[in-house]
Amino acid sequence: LRYRVALSRRDGNPLLDEVGAALADATPLTFMQGEDRPGEIRLAAFPSALVFQAALADTRALPEQPVEGMWDGPYLGVLVAPGDARDTAAVRQPIFFAHGPTESGTLWFFDGARQVDAPVDIAWRTQARVGGWEITGMIPWAALGLADGTAAFRLEVMANLVLPGATAPTLVTLFGSKPARLELETLAEVQAL
Repeated sequence: LRYRVALSRRDGNPLLDEVGAALADATPLTFMQGEDRPGEIRLAAFPSALVFQAALADTRALPEQPVEGMWDGPYLGVLVAPGDARDTAAVRQPIFFAHGPTESGTLWFFDGARQVDAPVDIAWRTQARVGGWEITGMIPWAALGLADGTAAFRLEVMANLVLPGATAPTLVTLFGSKPARLELETLAEVQAL
């Protein structure tokens, strides 16, 4: 199944503290796990950055420091590729590992299959909330391998969560693709309007 998503294109470029207000009227996209809805994310295309705010369910409290092994801890990943990408080497993957207690965390950045230094101009924040955690961020288009004002691209968002009734974390994806075996055709087609 191919998903097509329309994102609103906004003027200006908010500061991180302004992202919540800037996205207040954006239509939320819902993560699904079977019949459960373990979270939602709001996204918008600003002139110089993809901006997002996600509210995620998680039975764990945010750890105060990175979880050993990292991949078992709570995180959110944003996978983006150009609309005309031909292979997975074009995918850029900021992975935001959430730990706190409030505005702390670790960012890993993958360029295709390689881990590289994260671009310093990515801004983000995680915060604990009742029943889970929230993450707000801005990722410059250039960090995603796209030109400012990009109108079309491919997207997947994934989160590692421990859901009610579970003891181990599960990987939840927004559009149902399998990031561990990433295939371009499973990423949603996005138009910024």
